[in-house]
Amino acid sequence: MGFLFVGSVGIVPQWFTTRRSLANGIATAGSGFGGLMYSLATNAMIQNISLGWAFRILGTLALVVNFICACLLKDRNKQVGSSQLAFDYCLFKRVEYLLLLGFGFFSMLG
Repeated sequence: MGFLFVGSVGIVPQWFTTRRSLANGIATAGSGFGGLMYSLATNAMIQNISLGWAFRILGTLALVVNFICACLLKDRNKQVGSSQLAFDYCLFKRVEYLLLLGFGFFSMLG
């Protein structure tokens, strides 16, 4: 689930030239609202049906919705003229990046 959010963050700013911050805010708020609904739905399913079936339903729902979203996501790197790599492996040599990576890992672990 965490990989899905990070992968979609770079897509939204490519489609907006004005009010880019507002578009990012709406997209980020939507993911937070979706996480809230996900946890409330999980709690309701666990109470009404069993834990195993709740996880089966949520897994199937996540698979279907994420597959559809992955098929519909389009980037505009060619139109925008982005010269950046999708991922630069040289970042693993930088201490700052490793500290940020560790911070992200341990904050999500809690």
